[in-house]
Amino acid sequence: FIDAINSNDDETIISTILNRNSWKNKLIVCDLTGSMNPYTAELSVWYNLNLVIEKNLQFVFFNDGDNMEDEEKIIGKTGGVYYTNSRNIDELNTLISKVSSSGSGGDCQENDIEAIIKGIKMSNAFNNLVLIADSNSPVRDINLLSKLTKPVHIILCGYEDFVLNDYLKMAWKTKGSIHTICLLYT
Repeated sequence: FIDAINSNDDETIISTILNRNSWKNKLIVCDLTGSMNPYTAELSVWYNLNLVIEKNLQFVFFNDGDNMEDEEKIIGKTGGVYYTNSRNIDELNTLISKVSSSGSGGDCQENDIEAIIKGIKMSNAFNNLVLIADSNSPVRDINLLSKLTKPVHIILCGYEDFVLNDYLKMAWKTKGSIHTICLLYT
């Protein structure tokens, strides 16, 4: 299932998609590598506006290795994965800042599935798993896909022309969904 919103404003993708879907009791796994910087503030604003009504909201943030050299990254052991069930916007922003400054990602590929797997282990019970990812970054650890047993709802930030096969495969194999904003050019 692909949910594409027609818009020319990619800056509101996260809040638009989170607000239009009735995902309750969420675990949000979010890429905080350098390419995702424009979306970090939006996620923080969305949280601030929704923290009263969003019960049991949990976050996993990842930065693809805490500044680990690319050649040292091992599938499933790259690291840079952080969990919080914070109910306080200041604590959330502090963690976002820490994760973002601890690693920029380095190469283009990201450790999305490692972050999901570790996030599931660190989290309390949840009903919906949401991945916020860079649409232009391949999933470094796609070969770990068989370890995912819950549907993954994928919000792709920076979408322009096509969805990478890694995300299509992840949504299909987990019976999840893909959500984008189709940019309209005038």
